[in-house]
Amino acid sequence: MLFIPSGHLVVRADDPSPAALLERAWRNAEETGSYRFVADIDQRLVPRLTAAMLGQGDTSLNLALDGAVVLPDQAYSELRGQGGAGSATVTLLQDGGQSFLLQDGEVKPVESAINLTGQSNDVLAYLAGAENATLLDPQKAIPSSCVSAS
Repeated sequence: MLFIPSGHLVVRADDPSPAALLERAWRNAEETGSYRFVADIDQRLVPRLTAAMLGQGDTSLNLALDGAVVLPDQAYSELRGQGGAGSATVTLLQDGGQSFLLQDGEVKPVESAINLTGQSNDVLAYLAGAENATLLDPQKAIPSSCVSAS
């Protein structure tokens, strides 16, 4: 799910389709050079139908991701597990070609940070592959200054 603030990054487009709005939001973020992001990730893991997986059930994973990007090469990402006793937070920092993990208040260099978008620090780069985008109905939890799409 993507929340697009409609203040400084106007997402109106001649084509009001969800795909056009997402493309415009990504273009605006790139032109601005920096942005913040927030995402709720609900993932359902289903075991494959193999003899080794017999008796295994589905697993649900709920994560919250937020951070900021300063293009072209700086990013801050915080990934939090939601619910359950084993919830943890992972904070990653990227500065140029260097990656760091923030752990127990201490910044530690790492060889390769978990990069959610592949070769780029642009967290919104996944929008390039978005298919079947749909606008969601406004929800009370979403500020009125935002547009949401999934």
